[in-house]
Amino acid sequence: MADENLIRLTDVCNEGETLLLDLTFKDADGAGVVPPTGFWTLYNLADETIINNRSAVGMTPSASTYTIELSGSDNALIDECLFVEEHRFYFEYRHGDGGARTGNGEVQILVQNMHKK
Repeated sequence: MADENLIRLTDVCNEGETLLLDLTFKDADGAGVVPPTGFWTLYNLADETIINNRSAVGMTPSASTYTIELSGSDNALIDECLFVEEHRFYFEYRHGDGGARTGNGEVQILVQNMHKK
């Protein structure tokens, strides 16, 4: 996904902290849609390691906005030597006539190493 489509969170997430992500689903014209299905994957940007087995996790939104809760285990570091590690939350959804259209997005999550203060 191109960087201009990347959602950058303004706050850093502490290692092991719960994080709530609010997703908004839109069509090609920018109008909100309620997708019948979707999925998400959480990975470490540096080596694309899947974090906490979170690959192609299904979701069934009931509105054009949807909150995903990432647990403390989801916000674990892959490389304990780093002060901050960059994770990516990729999501994809179907909408439109029987789910014929797709949309996607990616969220940058910066995870602060709590042992390197």
